[in-house]
Amino acid sequence: MARQGFAVTAMDFAPAGLEKAKRLAVEMGTTLHTVEGDINQFLLTEPVDLLYSIGALQYIHHENRAKQFKQWQECTAPAGLHVLFAFTRHPEVEIAPDWETVHTEEMIFDCQSSGIPHRHAARILVSRKS
Repeated sequence: MARQGFAVTAMDFAPAGLEKAKRLAVEMGTTLHTVEGDINQFLLTEPVDLLYSIGALQYIHHENRAKQFKQWQECTAPAGLHVLFAFTRHPEVEIAPDWETVHTEEMIFDCQSSGIPHRHAARILVSRKS
């Protein structure tokens, strides 16, 4: 994204991840801003055109999700995008070792949030570490 001219801020809890991002930016002849922190406290400080998350959503504490998603939505520019990647269960892929699936359930439900009728699809997965 930085190579395409976007101003990029990379946030990670792990300093090693940020160092890798900086190194790759230099190798690609571009720049980015890095922030070391916890996804549970990460707040956007100005409107963004794109929020991209890969493998971080599962680290947002359940009690923080509504607050975080609302803040991110409010700081997304009109016509902006959220691209969110999260791991899910699939019948052709074994789950991570040392975890047992206790319960899984898929559902589709109606919603009236924001006064706009729409539907959601969701999956509940309860796993126990062996």
